[in-house]
Amino acid sequence: MSKYLLDPVRGVFIAGDDHSTDGYRKLQPVSYPCFTTMKGNRVELKEGIWNGEGYDTNLKLITVPVLKHHMGCGITGALKVFYGVLSMSDGGSSQRHYDKLGQHCGVMISKIRAPTLSILDCTWVSAGSLAGYPSETTRRLDQLLASLDPVALDYWASKNLLYPIDYNEEHNPDGFDVLHGHLAQACEVINFAGGVNGRRVTMEEGNMCIHSMRGCE
Repeated sequence: MSKYLLDPVRGVFIAGDDHSTDGYRKLQPVSYPCFTTMKGNRVELKEGIWNGEGYDTNLKLITVPVLKHHMGCGITGALKVFYGVLSMSDGGSSQRHYDKLGQHCGVMISKIRAPTLSILDCTWVSAGSLAGYPSETTRRLDQLLASLDPVALDYWASKNLLYPIDYNEEHNPDGFDVLHGHLAQACEVINFAGGVNGRRVTMEEGNMCIHSMRGCE
């Protein structure tokens, strides 16, 4: 187990044959991190783990974002967590705020690496401008959601968990055009590329299969 903070290398961009410098590779319109862990594993997010001669493919990506309000697109969730993965210094920042936000998140999933599992932390859910502040906009729901489909996860969570806290239309994926567009862009890009691990992602609640673990020990 080790950790790596990407912030110090956000502005470092490296070539495809550089397997030692910690930084980012550009794959327009996005970028992805390449770094060496404390244990010495060279992680290059798109390609896999560099072993000195080639790439090992035993690399899995699990994302664990917190569900909360976002002033630009309505919510932060399983899609927008990729803002923390790419570099905002790669030249695409202006497009992501916010006309092509969903498109760029979709590109990260379809062309860089799809999450093996998306886990959405809904223990404390903030419907206000900042996570946990002001306190009256924060609700304790004590829920964890997990899905193979990050689009469905964000749609269901925003509609059924975040929106009912204060009925702010910015959290309604069926009523707020910006949030709907964010999800729809990602959905289109991911499905055009073949889905996530061969499965189409969806915004249609009727196509979602929901399982509850409440009451299970």
